[in-house]
Amino acid sequence: MKNLLKNTLLIFVLFAVFGFSAASVYAQKELNPKIIAAIKSANAKELSTYFNNPVDLTTPGNEGTYSKAQAEMIVKSFFQK
Repeated sequence: MKNLLKNTLLIFVLFAVFGFSAASVYAQKELNPKIIAAIKSANAKELSTYFNNPVDLTTPGNEGTYSKAQAEMIVKSFFQK
């Protein structure tokens, strides 16, 4: 009985690990390369072109719903820090 429980738990963990890995790879393929480039170059202006209006945003010290322009300024400040 212990062996069955142990094997079941192991299978569950393996499925969880492989499932999360597959989801992560899928999500990365779906992300617009221009968004990735804007983040890598810390370009808040370019990144904000992909924001909805309003924007739900969380950064250290800021959490809330902001207009597109406000969110751009918060992200710019985040990138500068």
